[in-house]
Amino acid sequence: MQPRYLGCAFDDRETRIMGDAFAMACHVMRAVSPPDERAEFSPTLQRDIASTVLEMAAFGVMDSGAMAQAAIDRVRSLAPPSL
Repeated sequence: MQPRYLGCAFDDRETRIMGDAFAMACHVMRAVSPPDERAEFSPTLQRDIASTVLEMAAFGVMDSGAMAQAAIDRVRSLAPPSL
């Protein structure tokens, strides 16, 4: 069974690349979070990262670094400004 997203099917190599991208983006976002917020890595944040990785894959991008960077950029653009 192949995972599907927006009509795209992904093979084992592609899902491994997407998993690597997700892990990289999560690692970076935890590292740049304030210490008191690191324990709370919200499901919403994880969903935003995963959806960006999936969208990139659906458009044919299969570079884990590019996928991770796109997810980080999107999450940062959605974050409320710091006071």
